[in-house]
Amino acid sequence: MKNITSKVLLKNILWPLVGLGIFLTTWYIAASIINLEMILPSPVESFRRLFLLFEKSYFWQAVLGTLTRSLISFCISFVIASALSIISFVFEPIKKILSPLVVLLRSVPTMSIILISLIWFKNAVAPMVISAIITFPILYSGFSSSLQEIDPKIVEMSDFYRVPFFRKLFNLFLPYVGPSSLTTIQSGLSFNVKLIIAAEVLASTTQSMGRYMQVSKVYLDTAELLGWTIMAILLSYFLEFVIVVIKRMIIRWK
Repeated sequence: MKNITSKVLLKNILWPLVGLGIFLTTWYIAASIINLEMILPSPVESFRRLFLLFEKSYFWQAVLGTLTRSLISFCISFVIASALSIISFVFEPIKKILSPLVVLLRSVPTMSIILISLIWFKNAVAPMVISAIITFPILYSGFSSSLQEIDPKIVEMSDFYRVPFFRKLFNLFLPYVGPSSLTTIQSGLSFNVKLIIAAEVLASTTQSMGRYMQVSKVYLDTAELLGWTIMAILLSYFLEFVIVVIKRMIIRWK
């Protein structure tokens, strides 16, 4: 039992900490060699500026604004992608119809979507539209692949015995599709946060992390810019952690 616990701690805690330590050490050495805070501040200074930002009310308003926009856009993309993937799974012609659209959305340059959305929509709305459009094909493809894992014979059997829809949903679809779909959601959420912030920078959205990153860049305040960047990373990790917890709960339930 102790050996198993030690292996789990080594795999999930120690090795990630070693990797983080190597990264921070490399960052510190590079900052010491350059010795110019405007170009590359040390990790100590970057974290110090982040802690100073914690004391500012506008910091938390910006974080909340970015998080809200990220969740709204992701939920929109999630609902559309999951609904269309289920419809495509049930009706093969719909899958054929949607296939060119999904390929088109994958092929369009991200910057084109961002610039066109900035022309068509207001600064507060554009980041959400951009993120929803770019995230949709990722989620749709992931959900469609997960649905293909379901054994058709089990579905036919449930239809033959007229199993109620919600019973099939919770006892068939979710246990089979849940874990793999949550992996797609996990990667999609962190990617969504990066998209939102990038769009906020270009749109100069009020009460957003992207706008304050742009302000830091204009004033060549690299330490504060890295402080905002660290917060964006922490936000992405937090969202991924929530999905990992939910995924483990579903696996145990299964």
